[in-house]
Amino acid sequence: MADKDYYSILGLSEKDKSLNGKEFKDKITKQFRKLSMQWHPDRWVSGTEEEKKTAEEKFKEIAEAYSVLSDEQKRAEYDNRGSGGFNPFPDGFDPFAPGGPFDRFRNMGGGFPGFDNSGFNPFGGMGGGYTQTGPTPMNGSNVMIDITITLQEAYNGGTRTVRYYKNVECSHCHGTGSDDGVLHTCTHCNGSGHISRTKWNGNMQFTTITDCPYCNGTGKMPSKTCHVCGGLGTTSQMVEHDIPIPRGVDYGTIMGYAGLGNPGKNGGSDGALEVRFIVKNDNYYQRKNENLIHYEEIPFTDALLGVKREIKCIDGSTVPLNLGELTKDGLEVVYPGKGMPTLDRYGRNGPNGNFSVFIKYKIPTKLTEKQKELLRKFNDEWEQK
Repeated sequence: MADKDYYSILGLSEKDKSLNGKEFKDKITKQFRKLSMQWHPDRWVSGTEEEKKTAEEKFKEIAEAYSVLSDEQKRAEYDNRGSGGFNPFPDGFDPFAPGGPFDRFRNMGGGFPGFDNSGFNPFGGMGGGYTQTGPTPMNGSNVMIDITITLQEAYNGGTRTVRYYKNVECSHCHGTGSDDGVLHTCTHCNGSGHISRTKWNGNMQFTTITDCPYCNGTGKMPSKTCHVCGGLGTTSQMVEHDIPIPRGVDYGTIMGYAGLGNPGKNGGSDGALEVRFIVKNDNYYQRKNENLIHYEEIPFTDALLGVKREIKCIDGSTVPLNLGELTKDGLEVVYPGKGMPTLDRYGRNGPNGNFSVFIKYKIPTKLTEKQKELLRKFNDEWEQK
């Protein structure tokens, strides 16, 4: 097994490696909480197959690093001879399978999917075995934009470059919110980021713990707020990203792209970019969910005598339209599987819908005297029968 740098995997510096005891445990807990929230596979259900695979591999790697470094004996052993002696996930073992340690549907009655309530819960206070220490992680908010695409783009999918405004780290204070870039321990919470309040109701004592309102749960305060961002640590800025367009998106379909939204705070994960697709009307096709409809106009004389035509499909192919004598106005001809791709809530494609061609009589806007005479003869002969 190739040697792995568990410290680097958890984003720990050379200085962090020298920490021990509670100080080190608090540090890796914070890092693991941040990274596991970022790479948990449940946050990447709308990503591409490659993104989903990357997230799963990174999550396993993060969990492996934490399982070793959080145990003092394993950490000492690792420091002496590297990661070769550890294999938390043996060959053939799937930790995301039902019953595994990261089963997404485990303990749905409480806690976060994928973590046993009896032990460590990286998301802070949601399970039974972890007590929040330090500032509360805050996930970044999502950003929503609309993009307009053609029906052809909705069928083929592809990639689109989008530009939108989101919060980014303030270039002046580098995210600290302090005008001089220096933060001091909050005197109201003594750097814990939390304030506890105790109330008595008869003989019952109730204690509530909330984020410190003076430092917003960070435990740090500037001597002077940043004049650029007003102490927020972020400013709004136009950004540009290439995003995949899933095949089969419909008007109003919303897809989420993890990590492209506003940044989190205190180790919280970044929000998502939510894209709402506006599909333009097409002159040739009408769409009804995964099905496509086309109205083919033919002269009523062709409908009476029969006609053969080629009809174009959205995938670029053609299908034959063979109409016999006395074809009725409004006749529907169905071509299975020639419609739009189906798309589920996880961004996965299913079977294509159908393509229906409806026959519509084309009536002349003007008749010559000769045409009128022929029609009168036709009508007289028809009535006699």
